[in-house]
Amino acid sequence: TTLVATAVQTGGAGSSLTFTADLTSAFGAKTDIDGGTVTFSITGSACTGMAAAPVTDGVATLTGVVCDAGTRQVTATYTGSGNYAASADTTNFQITVT
Repeated sequence: TTLVATAVQTGGAGSSLTFTADLTSAFGAKTDIDGGTVTFSITGSACTGMAAAPVTDGVATLTGVVCDAGTRQVTATYTGSGNYAASADTTNFQITVT
């Protein structure tokens, strides 16, 4: 199972962020990956709204996260489910004060 994490900023510091994890299997299909959860964790910041997001059709989305300004690193960790192995990915994102 391959996981790719992204973070989308919808505004400046104090605004809501959306984290998305896209999963694909060795078979190339993501729509058959249902079950398990993705946990998002942030380094370098205290963020509110962090929670585990359920996986449906190979996608886990977490909305409503708020972090302080600065460069942050998000790690998404998939628990695995059924025939799909656990996986993790890390990406950097920037939150700017507006």
